[in-house]
Amino acid sequence: MRHAMSSTHIYNLSDFPNLRQASFELYTSSRRQYRTRLKEVAPPAAASVISAQDLPLAASDLNREAQALLVRLPPDWQPHLEQLVAAAPAVVVQPDTGLDAQAAYLSMSVPLPAPQLPRAIWLEVVRVLELSAHNLSVGGSGSVPIVFTAGTQFVLAEFSTAPELMRRCEDAVHAEGKKPDVGKTDLTKAKQVAANYGERPWLFMRYDVRVGARKLAVNWAGVIGRLPACVL
Repeated sequence: MRHAMSSTHIYNLSDFPNLRQASFELYTSSRRQYRTRLKEVAPPAAASVISAQDLPLAASDLNREAQALLVRLPPDWQPHLEQLVAAAPAVVVQPDTGLDAQAAYLSMSVPLPAPQLPRAIWLEVVRVLELSAHNLSVGGSGSVPIVFTAGTQFVLAEFSTAPELMRRCEDAVHAEGKKPDVGKTDLTKAKQVAANYGERPWLFMRYDVRVGARKLAVNWAGVIGRLPACVL
């Protein structure tokens, strides 16, 4: 994750009324009755598309039509914002809990003292690439500013169009259309987990997910208004 717009500077939401209002509206608009929840809830993390003109510092290649991603994190992320904005992104293809489908995520993680698991925030790769294509189409470089808010503070990061990162993202989106390779796995337990918690419970709670040899405590910041049917 490139953070050329602001390095690791921490901003206060109270100093930027437009962003503070956008963050509040994101919370209220994300409240809904999800099919695996008994009452209306707001996910602990969520994302929405905003104008890049609302950012405290405008990158030189952003014009009035450029868009950015606003990501609201749980309040307990606030002490980790500096680490988050400096984290190198990983690209993850993660099977749904029912093992019938999979999705591609951009993953930023921060280490925590043992025995706590590293904490990660996931963004859908396809949504980030859509914003990148839009910003390229309006005369920019294709980079996507990302605002991470937690509690009363926020940081600015930037998804870059570095060739290696773009290649990994495109490969992951291609893999997203394929069914997970589960071999002779007994699907009984997987189907029960999906019935109880949903296909992507990392939207509704901090959820422990095994990614290769690592185990992460994941929050998924789904883009409100663009969530897949499997979680609605």
